Amino acid sequence: MSLKKTTAWITAVLLLAAAAASCAKRGEGDGTSVGSSAESAAPVGELTAEDAYRALKEEAGDRFDGEDVTILYGGNVANNDFFIEEDSEENDNLDSAQYRRRQRLEEDLGIKIETVERIYWAECFGGGPFHQDVQASVAAGGTDYDLIYGCIYECASLTMAGQLSSLSSVPHVNLNGSWYDQDAVESLSIRGEVFYINGDFSIYDDEYTHCILFNKNLAADQRLDPARLYQHVREGTWTVDQLGIYVRNMYHDANGNTIPDFGDRFGLLTWNDSAVAMVTACGTRIATVNDDGTVELTMMNETVIDMLNRYLAYAYDSSVAINYQTLPSSAGMTGDQARDAIFTSDQAVFAQSMITYVRNYRGMLSEFGILPYPKYNEQQSRYYTYSTLSVQNASAVPLVVEDLSKTGVFLEAASILGQTTVKPEYYEVMLQGKVTRDDESKEMLDIIFASKVYDVGMFYNVGSMYGNILTMFAAKQNSYNILYAANRMKMESELEAINDSILAFITEAQ
Repeated sequence: MSLKKTTAWITAVLLLAAAAASCAKRGEGDGTSVGSSAESAAPVGELTAEDAYRALKEEAGDRFDGEDVTILYGGNVANNDFFIEEDSEENDNLDSAQYRRRQRLEEDLGIKIETVERIYWAECFGGGPFHQDVQASVAAGGTDYDLIYGCIYECASLTMAGQLSSLSSVPHVNLNGSWYDQDAVESLSIRGEVFYINGDFSIYDDEYTHCILFNKNLAADQRLDPARLYQHVREGTWTVDQLGIYVRNMYHDANGNTIPDFGDRFGLLTWNDSAVAMVTACGTRIATVNDDGTVELTMMNETVIDMLNRYLAYAYDSSVAINYQTLPSSAGMTGDQARDAIFTSDQAVFAQSMITYVRNYRGMLSEFGILPYPKYNEQQSRYYTYSTLSVQNASAVPLVVEDLSKTGVFLEAASILGQTTVKPEYYEVMLQGKVTRDDESKEMLDIIFASKVYDVGMFYNVGSMYGNILTMFAAKQNSYNILYAANRMKMESELEAINDSILAFITEAQ
């Protein structure tokens, strides 16, 4: 195949890969989908994690003789899982588990782990400085980094530029292993090629998953049994209407000024991203990859309009919900500070949140629980959970590295130990303190993590719809259909250009 055709093929693969990433489990616009919220993914093969790790250790032997494995961490955030270089009394259990993994990998594989952290906040949405850093390393012969863990947008643009290796061809990497997110493997696999992946290599792909928290003490005051909330989730009756029933009639004018404002108690603490999460929660995507590999606009359907109508009816009611991102400056704190203050001070019964904030609340006096985002209705067959892509990272291997076999052994071994050593402690940290240590809490986390989905329309920022929806919510407008009508031609044109490019590249490469 000619260089021109090879480059075209790589570009086409990325366009397809990034598109399919959004649709691991294609949630159709009618709010239905295959599978259950916590079903297991693809088979993981005959080897247990322990057996697979033992085989890797034997494979490494004394081949690497103390060689470095350098990981580039970066993007809009730099989530370094290997920053703990020594164990100490100041470490919590999760830090200690991260240290033990690092120490065992270095001893068992005969390597030395080095990390480089680079944060480029608001600059890593494809083709940014992280992308340029990796590309420069590849051009220089690939001796700078053995593995990267960076913003998923940057991983996509690096694939587009032909700067990443297909993980399917990296020695010793078994993408069927349960230590990789099988939804990600399925959604990122185009013509058998996977260029970046999530899984147990890092805990941080779970950190930015959306969820709903509830204050157990306030719920009890309102005669709302937490066990009933968990049962709703199990029975499939945890819907947008059910959430609305619970959050209404919980307002209390705590500061006595007769105006719903900061200082009062609300049924729901919300934020602008909740609108995007609710669009996702009913199984709707801005755009969807069809079985023929083309992308079509799918943001408009009766389900999403009704979902938003029902949700916004109480989310925009000032006697029901408070948006911490639109509080007046007179509140005297940033939005993030207000978010934490409202929830930890028992000023909201329910809070639309992300998993990463859970640890912020472990010191609060009241106990709280964790729930997934609600379904559209009881007929919807599974839960859909939105994950904030601007801070979502993925693992990838640069196109040129010093020793591809060493990189493969390390990625596989680190992912396996992430599952067996780090992930259990991550759950313990999530469930300790004032998050009740019960089977229900772990069960809810399992459901939330198993139901993560991607949206190709938001991934490519088609029609700038992600930002448009946030702006709509901040302004308390119900204009989703207007946004669609105003941007439809632009979005269809953008998608047509993507589809034409994909078809041209595939045709040329054949």
